Amino acid sequence: MITLIKPYKHPKTGTFYFRRAVPKDIKHILGWELKHSLKTKDSKLAQSLCNLETIKSDDLFTKARKGELVLLENGKTKELTLKYLLNKYLKDRNPVYSTKNSFRRAVILFDSLYPNIPVQKIDKVMVRRYKELLSKIPSYPQKKEINLSLIELSKNNGNRANLSPNSVNKYIRGLSAVFSWAECNGYFDKYPGWINPTTGIRYKNTYTKTRFPFTDEDLKKIFTSEIYTHRNYPEAGKGEASYWIPLIALYTGARLEEIGQLYVSDIRQDIDTKIWYIDINDKDKKRLKNESSRRVIPIHKKLIEAGFLKYVDSLSDIRLFPSLIRSKDRKLTTIWSRWFGRHLDNLGINDSGKVFHSFRHLIKDKLRDCYVDEGVSDRILGHSNSTISRRYGNGYSLKVLNKSVQKIQFKCTE
Repeated sequence: MITLIKPYKHPKTGTFYFRRAVPKDIKHILGWELKHSLKTKDSKLAQSLCNLETIKSDDLFTKARKGELVLLENGKTKELTLKYLLNKYLKDRNPVYSTKNSFRRAVILFDSLYPNIPVQKIDKVMVRRYKELLSKIPSYPQKKEINLSLIELSKNNGNRANLSPNSVNKYIRGLSAVFSWAECNGYFDKYPGWINPTTGIRYKNTYTKTRFPFTDEDLKKIFTSEIYTHRNYPEAGKGEASYWIPLIALYTGARLEEIGQLYVSDIRQDIDTKIWYIDINDKDKKRLKNESSRRVIPIHKKLIEAGFLKYVDSLSDIRLFPSLIRSKDRKLTTIWSRWFGRHLDNLGINDSGKVFHSFRHLIKDKLRDCYVDEGVSDRILGHSNSTISRRYGNGYSLKVLNKSVQKIQFKCTE
């Protein structure tokens, strides 16, 4: 039975309002009173509208007691949904552009399957169905398909490749990250026994893309191309970046973005040892993969002989490669990486396992072949190492690192 609430008539304007006191136990969520204009001066119509608003307010009180509402900064309330939590998560964590896009896509597809469902009602059955449907959608939806629901996409009548198990798992990990963040921030405290519904729901034994180190023949093709023999720099290779970035990777094994975002001031000489080195750091808007990525790498004598320090001295810009342009994902080397992939194809290096990261695999093998200690190798490459003994002290000296780096030799540059 509807609780009869009479509409309130404004004494000056004659307009009727809906006013209802909020129960004491949920005043901290909804405030002291619900009040808004019914936008009419007709008493009969006002009573009918007031009855409808009473039903709505009863439902609002129920949701507030169940914890399905959150209080926003402007004093209004909103249902606690996955979309709401995602927005809070992104604002708090501010992940990289690609992660934001991936997480948003994951939530949009889930929401198309279960529109605006209160987040605490999401269970494993729903996530399992989500996973099954994801595995049936096309890997690369066409532009006209972007706004289709998960069910519509799962029909995939175009005989195209489906989303890979790794990509399905990536979407589920996106949901899982949002749930975990929300749990840590107290959003599920009102639900004793709540567990993350994505826990344990993944595809097992998924295919892992293998990367291979470059061979001597590959290196010969790269470093005897016109870029190196005639200094013929392709426009898409961003000038001298096409020359120096592969050479730096060849003798350091550094990640592409680590090289691309270097500043001139990151090329330094140690006062005591006179050793030149590259300082890999996250200062001045530079980003690193993890804590272990912050390191120094001695500069190989072959790089110096090739004129690297002269190139550094010639720059008037603060950045080592000022022609690189930052993409939407905030990286400076995304576009350059695509050019390098095409460059490898043009050179006849078209094995899918051969990419820029192959330099890194190559250096790892070279250091191993030179009997360099695994800890030193990890330090040069910026690999994390969980060995307890390596967590103490200041790490390896510049002299030790330099001795190991100088052992690296390649026939293509002799």
